[in-house]
Amino acid sequence: IAKTNAKNNQHVPRVTVGDSVQCTKEKCKGVVKFIGTPYSFKSSGVYYGIELEKPKGKYDGTVKNRYYFKCKSKYGAFLLPEEFAENHKKLVKVKGTSSKVAKIQTTTSSTTT
Repeated sequence: IAKTNAKNNQHVPRVTVGDSVQCTKEKCKGVVKFIGTPYSFKSSGVYYGIELEKPKGKYDGTVKNRYYFKCKSKYGAFLLPEEFAENHKKLVKVKGTSSKVAKIQTTTSSTTT
């Protein structure tokens, strides 16, 4: 995985497996399940395996019988960094709750610079 703080990797999104993202082409949210280059993809580069919230994908987490992540049929997509936006999450204290309970506030930002 590329270092995201290096000068030559500024275009790489700061996401990891389990992070929520907004997929541009599919127009829905998803969760990152895989980061890497699928073996059978002709073009090289880092792809992000995303499990979509809606059946707008092309995959089920496998490509040409190779397993990368698990999801329902048509709920999986392999996207390049420019094809999705990060959902930044930050904890916000909610009034009337203990300090151990917090609400997650989500905002969307673009990955392009």
